[in-house]
Amino acid sequence: MNIDSLTKQGSKKLFVIIMIQLFTYHISIAGNLQSQPADKSAQQSSKHVTGRVTDNDGNPLVGVIIQIKGSTAGAVTDANGGYQILDTKASQTLVFRFVGMKQKEVSIDDQSVINVSLDE
Repeated sequence: MNIDSLTKQGSKKLFVIIMIQLFTYHISIAGNLQSQPADKSAQQSSKHVTGRVTDNDGNPLVGVIIQIKGSTAGAVTDANGGYQILDTKASQTLVFRFVGMKQKEVSIDDQSVINVSLDE
């Protein structure tokens, strides 16, 4: 391999990471456009969920789509397999999707950190 081919490979990886970050930002904004509940008890029940998505070997999965079931709100994992979803409720379910892996659904319940391992 020469330096030119290494530079091209690095540029492609950087481009993919930037696109994922832009997509994550776009989903985050879309999720925040939802109307805010009028009563205070409903506001207190919403929370943020964070976590990490890996394969069976513990390697981070970049670009996993995490969506709140029945909603358009969600996130995409970053270069470390990490994600954050704002304003979730305990009654909601997260759906994890990634090409070549089995889809997984996880109930939020009282969890604020949800780490997931996806199977092939």
